[in-house]
Amino acid sequence: MALPIPASLHCSWSSLGPSLGLRTSPTIPSALQNATAEPVLAGPWASGGIPVAAPAADWVSWVLARVLAWTYTFYDNCRRLRCFPQPPKRNWFLGHLGLVTPTEQGMRVLTQLVATYPQGFKVWLGPMMPVIRLCHPNLIRSVINASADIVPKDKVFYSFLEPWLGDGLLLSAGDKWSRHRRMLTPAFHFNILKPYMKIFNESVNIMHAKWQLLASGGSALSGHV
Repeated sequence: MALPIPASLHCSWSSLGPSLGLRTSPTIPSALQNATAEPVLAGPWASGGIPVAAPAADWVSWVLARVLAWTYTFYDNCRRLRCFPQPPKRNWFLGHLGLVTPTEQGMRVLTQLVATYPQGFKVWLGPMMPVIRLCHPNLIRSVINASADIVPKDKVFYSFLEPWLGDGLLLSAGDKWSRHRRMLTPAFHFNILKPYMKIFNESVNIMHAKWQLLASGGSALSGHV
């Protein structure tokens, strides 16, 4: 189970307990808190965003405040994620990109990683984005059972899907997600899904028979998996 943690966002893993060393929102010193707030100035600042017509000194101060706030958040998140082990990086720029490929060799690498780090481990997608991969069922259960307010969805990733999928069960969060999820839960009760087990088993047997036929003929299975 992969948990993306963009460097520009605060961590929110308090549901996993103090053992993870994470909290919902890093404490920023008062100087940086003031720096990250939108300047309250008249004229070109009033519309928000980068002040095009503002004096050069104000523009530089605004950019510097943003950079300092982002840098503090990034290093604070990195400090809190030190409790997670990580495999050796490929290099400083790529991080762990390409370490697990969608091939049989990639599956062997992933199996070895899970055996080496049975609780979970940290990988880097490039130099700036850490991703936590949880392996142990107890840790995964803590995240899945946590409320939507404690473990929010990644806004950076899901924002790309919203124009196509809308603000439904997949993309919604908070009270709206909880309300829709409670309405949908009875449809997936075990007693309702139990009659489908026979169909599931028959489908799996058909799939295995096709794979055995392909394997006996020397055909590659990558296109059928």
